[in-house]
Amino acid sequence: MNYINWEDIDDTIEEFSMNGQTRIGKIINIYHDHLVIAFPIYKKIYKWNCVQEYPIFCPIDDHNTINIWKGKLLNKIVEVKCKVFDSDHNIICNIFLDGELISNWMKIITEFSEVRLQTTALFNIDI
Repeated sequence: MNYINWEDIDDTIEEFSMNGQTRIGKIINIYHDHLVIAFPIYKKIYKWNCVQEYPIFCPIDDHNTINIWKGKLLNKIVEVKCKVFDSDHNIICNIFLDGELISNWMKIITEFSEVRLQTTALFNIDI
């Protein structure tokens, strides 16, 4: 075991950070405002709440959009390019599936779902 000189440790020590690291992980859950991704750090796998750098939100009660996201993403292996932790201790990151930034098409799905909801409400039809 390495010896640690605790006398040298004070408030100037660097905080834990993943900024600039790229990790391969598996999406294990999806919510309206973040994804839960499991990936290893220090040879052990942990789950992390991840918020995209360019976040795409859907209304919390829009289960259709969340289900579409889950159908495309759940249990997929992704590349996570980590940035900093936000004030809620989520990792801000960019997430790639097969080399494509997922926030690009999540935005398209969300916008389509919003149009569908508006059309349903306006004309009393479901598209």
